[in-house]
Amino acid sequence: MITALRPAAVAGDGTARYAVTTHDGAAFEAVYQPRPDDPTICMSAQAGCGYGCTHCATTYADVQFRRSLDADEIVDTVTRIASAHGDGQVRTVDFSGTGDASRNWAAVSEAVRRMREAGLCRSVGVTSVAPQRWIRQLLATDETQWPDELLFSLHGPTRESRRLVVTNGEDPARAMAGWCDVAARKSVTLSYVLHDGNTRAADLEALVGLLGPHEGFAGLRLTPLNGVAGVPLLPASDPKSFVAAVRDALPSWAVRTVDPIGLDVDAACGQLRVR
Repeated sequence: MITALRPAAVAGDGTARYAVTTHDGAAFEAVYQPRPDDPTICMSAQAGCGYGCTHCATTYADVQFRRSLDADEIVDTVTRIASAHGDGQVRTVDFSGTGDASRNWAAVSEAVRRMREAGLCRSVGVTSVAPQRWIRQLLATDETQWPDELLFSLHGPTRESRRLVVTNGEDPARAMAGWCDVAARKSVTLSYVLHDGNTRAADLEALVGLLGPHEGFAGLRLTPLNGVAGVPLLPASDPKSFVAAVRDALPSWAVRTVDPIGLDVDAACGQLRVR
Protein backbone atom coordinates (compact mmCIF):
# COMPACT_ATOMS: atom_id res chain seq x y z
CA MET A 1 0.00 0.00 0.00
CA ILE A 2 1.21 3.51 -0.85
CA THR A 3 0.92 5.80 2.17
CA ALA A 4 2.64 8.92 0.81
CA LEU A 5 3.27 10.34 -2.65
CA ARG A 6 4.49 13.87 -3.13
CA PRO A 7 6.33 15.87 -5.81
CA ALA A 8 9.87 16.21 -4.48
CA ALA A 9 11.00 18.54 -7.27
CA VAL A 10 9.48 20.04 -10.42
CA ALA A 11 11.52 21.34 -13.36
CA GLY A 12 10.65 24.32 -15.50
CA ASP A 13 9.43 22.08 -18.32
CA GLY A 14 7.00 20.31 -16.00
CA THR A 15 9.12 17.21 -15.33
CA ALA A 16 8.22 16.12 -11.80
CA ARG A 17 10.19 13.78 -9.53
CA TYR A 18 7.94 12.06 -6.99
CA ALA A 19 8.96 10.63 -3.63
CA VAL A 20 6.85 7.61 -2.72
CA THR A 21 6.58 5.71 0.58
CA THR A 22 4.85 2.40 1.25
CA HIS A 23 3.02 1.20 4.37
CA ASP A 24 6.18 -0.45 5.74
CA GLY A 25 8.46 2.52 5.10
CA ALA A 26 9.99 1.38 1.81
CA ALA A 27 10.84 4.45 -0.28
CA PHE A 28 11.35 4.90 -4.00
CA GLU A 29 11.00 7.54 -6.69
CA ALA A 30 9.06 7.95 -9.92
CA VAL A 31 9.12 10.68 -12.56
CA TYR A 32 6.47 12.31 -14.72
CA GLN A 33 7.85 13.51 -18.06
CA PRO A 34 5.54 15.82 -20.08
CA ARG A 35 6.91 14.80 -23.47
CA PRO A 36 5.02 16.25 -26.45
CA ASP A 37 2.55 13.61 -27.67
CA ASP A 38 4.11 11.07 -25.29
CA PRO A 39 3.53 11.92 -21.60
CA THR A 40 5.54 9.30 -19.72
CA ILE A 41 5.85 7.99 -16.18
CA CYS A 42 9.28 6.64 -15.34
CA MET A 43 8.34 3.96 -12.81
CA SER A 44 10.42 1.96 -10.34
CA ALA A 45 10.19 -1.81 -10.03
CA GLN A 46 11.90 -1.98 -6.63
CA ALA A 47 12.61 0.18 -3.61
CA GLY A 48 16.31 0.38 -4.33
CA CYS A 49 18.39 -1.97 -6.42
CA GLY A 50 20.85 -4.78 -5.80
CA TYR A 51 22.85 -4.54 -9.03
CA GLY A 52 25.19 -1.77 -7.86
CA CYS A 53 25.66 -0.13 -11.27
CA THR A 54 28.36 2.49 -10.92
CA HIS A 55 26.57 5.24 -12.89
CA CYS A 56 23.40 5.05 -10.79
CA ALA A 57 22.55 7.15 -7.72
CA THR A 58 20.75 4.22 -6.07
CA THR A 59 24.11 2.52 -5.59
CA TYR A 60 25.24 5.40 -3.37
CA ALA A 61 22.06 5.77 -1.31
CA ASP A 62 22.11 5.20 2.46
CA VAL A 63 19.85 2.18 1.91
CA GLN A 64 20.80 0.61 -1.41
CA PHE A 65 17.98 -1.94 -1.50
CA ARG A 66 14.85 -2.41 0.62
CA ARG A 67 12.54 -4.76 -1.29
CA SER A 68 10.64 -5.32 -4.51
CA LEU A 69 7.35 -3.51 -5.05
CA ASP A 70 4.12 -5.43 -5.39
CA ALA A 71 1.66 -5.01 -8.24
CA ASP A 72 -0.78 -2.97 -6.14
CA GLU A 73 1.94 -0.47 -5.25
CA ILE A 74 3.02 -0.10 -8.86
CA VAL A 75 -0.50 0.42 -10.20
CA ASP A 76 -1.45 2.78 -7.36
CA THR A 77 1.63 4.94 -7.97
CA VAL A 78 0.99 5.17 -11.72
CA THR A 79 -2.70 5.93 -11.14
CA ARG A 80 -2.00 8.75 -8.71
CA ILE A 81 0.69 10.38 -10.81
CA ALA A 82 -1.38 10.11 -13.99
CA SER A 83 -4.37 11.67 -12.21
CA ALA A 84 -2.21 14.57 -11.04
CA HIS A 85 -1.31 15.41 -14.65
CA GLY A 86 -4.50 15.52 -16.65
CA ASP A 87 -7.16 12.95 -17.45
CA GLY A 88 -5.62 10.01 -15.62
CA GLN A 89 -3.99 8.47 -18.66
CA VAL A 90 -0.41 8.66 -19.89
CA ARG A 91 1.03 7.53 -23.19
CA THR A 92 3.86 5.41 -21.74
CA VAL A 93 4.82 3.76 -18.47
CA ASP A 94 8.53 3.05 -18.59
CA PHE A 95 10.09 0.82 -15.92
CA SER A 96 13.41 2.66 -15.92
CA GLY A 97 13.41 3.96 -12.35
CA THR A 98 15.04 2.33 -9.34
CA GLY A 99 15.50 -1.43 -9.37
CA ASP A 100 15.38 -3.86 -12.26
CA ALA A 101 12.10 -5.28 -13.50
CA SER A 102 13.79 -8.59 -14.30
CA ARG A 103 14.26 -9.17 -10.56
CA ASN A 104 10.57 -8.52 -9.85
CA TRP A 105 9.02 -9.85 -13.01
CA ALA A 106 5.92 -11.52 -11.56
CA ALA A 107 4.76 -8.29 -9.88
CA VAL A 108 5.72 -6.09 -12.84
CA SER A 109 3.93 -8.40 -15.30
CA GLU A 110 0.79 -8.39 -13.18
CA ALA A 111 0.91 -4.58 -12.88
CA VAL A 112 1.34 -4.24 -16.64
CA ARG A 113 -1.67 -6.49 -17.24
CA ARG A 114 -3.83 -4.41 -14.90
CA MET A 115 -2.69 -1.08 -16.36
CA ARG A 116 -3.43 -2.25 -19.89
CA GLU A 117 -6.87 -3.53 -18.92
CA ALA A 118 -7.67 -0.27 -17.09
CA GLY A 119 -6.46 1.88 -19.99
CA LEU A 120 -3.95 3.69 -17.79
CA CYS A 121 -1.38 3.76 -20.60
CA ARG A 122 -0.99 2.86 -24.24
CA SER A 123 2.57 1.55 -24.13
CA VAL A 124 4.88 -0.09 -21.59
CA GLY A 125 8.65 -0.04 -21.66
CA VAL A 126 11.20 -1.91 -19.53
CA THR A 127 14.87 -1.11 -19.02
CA SER A 128 16.91 -4.03 -17.73
CA VAL A 129 20.38 -5.46 -17.35
CA ALA A 130 18.67 -8.37 -19.14
CA PRO A 131 20.27 -11.40 -17.47
CA GLN A 132 20.05 -14.67 -19.39
CA ARG A 133 17.83 -16.21 -16.70
CA TRP A 134 15.17 -13.55 -17.33
CA ILE A 135 15.61 -13.77 -21.10
CA ARG A 136 14.83 -17.48 -20.97
CA GLN A 137 11.78 -16.72 -18.84
CA LEU A 138 10.57 -14.14 -21.37
CA LEU A 139 11.06 -16.46 -24.32
CA ALA A 140 9.00 -19.13 -22.57
CA THR A 141 5.94 -16.84 -22.32
CA ASP A 142 3.52 -15.49 -24.90
CA GLU A 143 4.88 -12.24 -26.31
CA THR A 144 1.48 -10.57 -25.80
CA GLN A 145 2.48 -10.49 -22.12
CA TRP A 146 5.76 -8.71 -22.87
CA PRO A 147 6.37 -4.96 -22.66
CA ASP A 148 5.98 -3.02 -25.90
CA GLU A 149 9.54 -1.67 -25.79
CA LEU A 150 12.65 -3.21 -24.24
CA LEU A 151 15.89 -1.40 -23.45
CA PHE A 152 18.80 -3.70 -22.56
CA SER A 153 21.72 -2.18 -20.67
CA LEU A 154 24.84 -3.01 -22.66
CA HIS A 155 27.23 -0.24 -21.52
CA GLY A 156 30.35 -2.03 -22.72
CA PRO A 157 31.32 -4.35 -25.60
CA THR A 158 33.32 -6.79 -23.44
CA ARG A 159 32.74 -8.32 -20.03
CA GLU A 160 35.49 -6.15 -18.54
CA SER A 161 34.23 -2.89 -19.99
CA ARG A 162 30.59 -3.68 -19.23
CA ARG A 163 31.47 -4.36 -15.61
CA LEU A 164 32.84 -0.85 -15.27
CA VAL A 165 29.14 0.09 -15.15
CA VAL A 166 27.20 -3.13 -14.46
CA THR A 167 29.50 -4.52 -11.80
CA ASN A 168 28.22 -8.11 -12.01
CA GLY A 169 26.98 -7.99 -15.59
CA GLU A 170 27.21 -11.01 -17.84
CA ASP A 171 29.57 -11.17 -20.78
CA PRO A 172 27.70 -9.43 -23.64
CA ALA A 173 29.18 -11.88 -26.15
CA ARG A 174 27.35 -14.69 -24.33
CA ALA A 175 24.17 -12.64 -23.77
CA MET A 176 23.77 -11.59 -27.41
CA ALA A 177 22.22 -14.87 -28.59
CA GLY A 178 19.29 -14.57 -26.17
CA TRP A 179 18.95 -10.85 -26.81
CA CYS A 180 18.73 -11.55 -30.53
CA ASP A 181 15.98 -14.11 -29.94
CA VAL A 182 13.96 -11.49 -28.05
CA ALA A 183 14.67 -8.82 -30.69
CA ALA A 184 13.25 -11.14 -33.35
CA ARG A 185 9.88 -10.95 -31.58
CA LYS A 186 9.78 -7.48 -29.98
CA SER A 187 11.39 -4.05 -30.25
CA VAL A 188 14.76 -4.12 -28.42
CA THR A 189 17.17 -1.21 -28.13
CA LEU A 190 20.62 -1.51 -26.54
CA SER A 191 21.71 1.23 -24.14
CA TYR A 192 25.29 2.45 -23.82
CA VAL A 193 26.22 5.18 -21.33
CA LEU A 194 29.27 7.10 -22.55
CA HIS A 195 32.23 7.45 -20.18
CA ASP A 196 36.01 7.57 -20.42
CA GLY A 197 36.38 3.80 -20.00
CA ASN A 198 34.19 2.64 -22.90
CA THR A 199 34.78 5.26 -25.64
CA ARG A 200 38.37 4.52 -26.64
CA ALA A 201 39.51 3.24 -30.03
CA ALA A 202 39.71 -0.31 -28.67
CA ASP A 203 36.16 -0.02 -27.34
CA LEU A 204 34.90 1.09 -30.75
CA GLU A 205 36.58 -1.89 -32.41
CA ALA A 206 35.11 -4.29 -29.84
CA LEU A 207 31.65 -2.74 -30.14
CA VAL A 208 31.66 -3.10 -33.91
CA GLY A 209 32.83 -6.70 -33.56
CA LEU A 210 30.02 -7.44 -31.11
CA LEU A 211 27.13 -5.72 -32.91
CA GLY A 212 28.20 -5.79 -36.55
CA PRO A 213 27.08 -9.38 -37.29
CA HIS A 214 23.61 -8.80 -35.81
CA GLU A 215 20.52 -7.15 -37.25
CA GLY A 216 16.93 -6.93 -36.10
CA PHE A 217 17.46 -4.68 -33.11
CA ALA A 218 15.53 -1.40 -32.89
CA GLY A 219 18.82 0.41 -32.41
CA LEU A 220 21.69 1.47 -30.18
CA ARG A 221 21.08 4.36 -27.77
CA LEU A 222 24.15 6.30 -26.69
CA THR A 223 23.55 8.41 -23.59
CA PRO A 224 25.64 10.89 -21.60
CA LEU A 225 26.91 10.14 -18.11
CA ASN A 226 24.57 12.21 -15.95
CA GLY A 227 25.81 13.89 -12.79
CA VAL A 228 25.64 11.69 -9.68
CA ALA A 229 27.65 12.29 -6.53
CA GLY A 230 30.16 9.52 -5.80
CA VAL A 231 30.29 8.02 -9.29
CA PRO A 232 33.84 6.75 -10.05
CA LEU A 233 33.41 7.13 -13.81
CA LEU A 234 34.48 10.19 -15.79
CA PRO A 235 32.54 11.61 -18.75
CA ALA A 236 33.77 10.67 -22.20
CA SER A 237 36.43 13.13 -23.39
CA ASP A 238 35.03 13.40 -26.92
CA PRO A 239 31.57 11.80 -27.06
CA LYS A 240 30.57 13.44 -30.36
CA SER A 241 33.50 11.87 -32.20
CA PHE A 242 32.76 8.47 -30.68
CA VAL A 243 29.08 8.69 -31.66
CA ALA A 244 30.03 9.68 -35.22
CA ALA A 245 32.52 6.82 -35.45
CA VAL A 246 29.92 4.30 -34.23
CA ARG A 247 27.43 5.51 -36.84
CA ASP A 248 30.03 5.21 -39.60
CA ALA A 249 31.10 1.73 -38.48
CA LEU A 250 27.59 0.33 -37.95
CA PRO A 251 25.57 1.63 -40.93
CA SER A 252 22.88 -1.04 -40.54
CA TRP A 253 22.18 0.02 -36.94
CA ALA A 254 19.95 2.93 -35.93
CA VAL A 255 22.36 4.78 -33.65
CA ARG A 256 20.81 7.64 -31.70
CA THR A 257 21.63 9.92 -28.82
CA VAL A 258 19.24 11.12 -26.14
CA ASP A 259 19.24 14.45 -24.35
CA PRO A 260 18.57 14.00 -20.62
CA ILE A 261 15.16 15.03 -19.25
CA GLY A 262 14.88 16.36 -15.70
CA LEU A 263 18.61 16.79 -15.15
CA ASP A 264 18.13 19.98 -13.12
CA VAL A 265 15.88 18.24 -10.56
CA ASP A 266 17.84 14.96 -10.28
CA ALA A 267 15.23 13.14 -12.33
CA ALA A 268 17.33 12.08 -15.33
CA CYS A 269 18.58 8.59 -16.13
CA GLY A 270 20.71 7.27 -13.26
CA GLN A 271 19.73 10.01 -10.81
CA LEU A 272 16.84 8.34 -8.94
CA ARG A 273 17.52 6.79 -5.58
CA VAL A 274 16.10 5.80 -2.21
CA ARG A 275 16.46 9.10 -0.35
